[in-house]
Amino acid sequence: MAVRLITTIQRWNGTAADNKPVENVKEGSTFSELDTGRQFVWINKEWIEDLSGPLTVSRAADIADSQRRLLENILSELIAANRARGIDLKEI
Repeated sequence: MAVRLITTIQRWNGTAADNKPVENVKEGSTFSELDTGRQFVWINKEWIEDLSGPLTVSRAADIADSQRRLLENILSELIAANRARGIDLKEI
């Protein structure tokens, strides 16, 4: 990552349904979703979720669910690829 100057940080609040600003946003600015508690930081002309904040039970559950879905997709693709090669793996 290149060094980036952070000046005049802007802080916005809104909800998950709101469109986050994209015009004239200063590097390092933040957006807080008041209804979800999620935090975002403006980096390289895009909003990136800030995962360094407090981990709530609901966020932990969301992260665990995302990881489970990702693992299920990887396993499904692995099983399908092996079946295509004639290798039959038992589904987990």
